Amino acid sequence: MNRVLQPSIKMVTPALAPPTYNDVPGYGIPTPAQSRSVLARFSDDKRGSTAIMFALLIAPVMMLTGMAVDFSRMVTVKARMQTAIDAAALAGARAAQMSSTNVASLAQTAASTYYNAIPMPFAASKTLSNVSTDSSQTTFTWTATSYVQTPFLSIAAMIKSRPADSGAPAGCSASGWVCQKVTTSATTTIAAGGSNTGYNIETSFMLDITGSMAGQKIIDLQSAASDAVDILIWADQSKYTSKIAITPFAQDVRLPSAAAFQAATGSAAANASMTYGGYSFQKYATQYCVAERPGNQKYTDAAPSAANGYLMKAWLYTGWGASCDVPSGAVATPLTTDKTVLHNLINNLQPSGGTSGHLGTAWAWYMLSPNWNSLWPSANAAGSYDTAYNINTKTGDPKAIKLKKIAILMTDGDYNQEYTSSGTMTYFGGNPVNDTSSNQATALCSAMKDKGIEVYTVAFSAGGGLSSSAQTLLTNCATDTSHFYNASTGDALRAAFRDIALKISTLRITG
Repeated sequence: MNRVLQPSIKMVTPALAPPTYNDVPGYGIPTPAQSRSVLARFSDDKRGSTAIMFALLIAPVMMLTGMAVDFSRMVTVKARMQTAIDAAALAGARAAQMSSTNVASLAQTAASTYYNAIPMPFAASKTLSNVSTDSSQTTFTWTATSYVQTPFLSIAAMIKSRPADSGAPAGCSASGWVCQKVTTSATTTIAAGGSNTGYNIETSFMLDITGSMAGQKIIDLQSAASDAVDILIWADQSKYTSKIAITPFAQDVRLPSAAAFQAATGSAAANASMTYGGYSFQKYATQYCVAERPGNQKYTDAAPSAANGYLMKAWLYTGWGASCDVPSGAVATPLTTDKTVLHNLINNLQPSGGTSGHLGTAWAWYMLSPNWNSLWPSANAAGSYDTAYNINTKTGDPKAIKLKKIAILMTDGDYNQEYTSSGTMTYFGGNPVNDTSSNQATALCSAMKDKGIEVYTVAFSAGGGLSSSAQTLLTNCATDTSHFYNASTGDALRAAFRDIALKISTLRITG
């Protein structure tokens, strides 16, 4: 048997060099090549990047979302506040429009009641300021303030402190980030016509300045008329206009210029003298006073002409100074938007003479009549009659009218002076060329109302009152009984003029 020899294996251990400093992974400083390799692998490795980005962005995203929610709350409250304060301002001004006393108090009560009844979500508090009014108490301004709760913004208090507003309510006093202050305001104006109604206004005042108006009564009239001017003429005349004419009257009416006098009477003023009934009378080239209009057109507004007839020139009694009964500072003033002119006229009114009420009535109409525009500069011309609606007969469409013509006739006594065919007052003898002053005024009022002119009448009965016949005349002259006022005191006269002006006026939000 042969033996198989097993190969012998000799284990040889190689001689190994000791490791270098850089050969141990994670130990020592990598070589530049190794550094590039590590960075490349790191930049290429996308594992976990979404989680990292989410973690980094979650906080600012939540903050921005919260700020958007808080801002949306503030915008919502601001819009509701504006709606609420606009409605409250209209309610307040409407309450003021219905009264001539305690105006600001009534406006404040009505506005506050309305504003407080409107809910305001997200608001920790809401307040309405006291009303601010102008001197004529026709413009009313309120400011509304709310503190809006902003819970997301309140987180910012952990980053930066901010003191709360001094007026903040209890729930907002911890930090200026907890609630945000929101304010808004509204201004309501009472004005004739205006952009929300779409029509123009022409108002003609007849003002009694006879001798019985002396003393406190003329002062009361000046105050009442000034208030009405301030209410009826608004500042912005660019779209719709409001014009006022004023005719002061006594025994005659004094025209403002030689041109107006000539157009009304048919010839220029000139010096002349005559004796009538044993009395001496004069006319002067510088005295532009007129009497009534005789002939077939005596109760119409037909244009003065040779065919239609002219007004008579008044003869002036030399025993009374041979001048117009109406003082030189009280000339008939045609339609204007100039409040300064109107206030100056009112402030210069002086009492004098008797009561030719029909003359004042006629001229209140002539000022509104387009047929008499030849007397005035074009800027003072009356507009054409708007026949869309007649308030006196209630015929037509009141919404279609674009121009309202209104006459306001004020007197404190019975109409008792008229003129003869010679142009002298019947006080010195003779018969009236037309009729009594009262009957002429009644006829003129009727014809004026047929043209669609709205007529208000005011009896100033302080110190004795008017006769029942005079009150009946004024009641009949008015458009209806609601257009007649009997003022027994100066305060009542001012209240009557304000009430008339406010009835003519409308409300609109102006700011």
